[in-house]
Amino acid sequence: MLKTTVISLALAVSLGVSALAVAQSAPAQAASPSDNMSSSQASASQDHQVIKPGDRLCIRNTGSLIPAKKGQCLQAVTGRSYSQQELRNTGAINNAQALRMLDPSIH
Repeated sequence: MLKTTVISLALAVSLGVSALAVAQSAPAQAASPSDNMSSSQASASQDHQVIKPGDRLCIRNTGSLIPAKKGQCLQAVTGRSYSQQELRNTGAINNAQALRMLDPSIH
């Protein structure tokens, strides 16, 4: 029993370490410093979206304790957000009806 557990644990650890090694080994690209600067600026502008008033796809607050940077949307968070005032302006009795009125994709 103990021998099987030790072998299973060793196998799991070795597979985990090899997966991490493969994931971290990326081919290095040779580029000039000006190319690196422009590509980093381009990726920064793509990664961080500017918050626009009324932009429903820009999530700034979640139920987690992870805060978004000021003036930026949360990364890797998908969804839409509606303010309390927008929900009340629909005139619906409950939030479910209000969300259905604001977003037809909600069933």
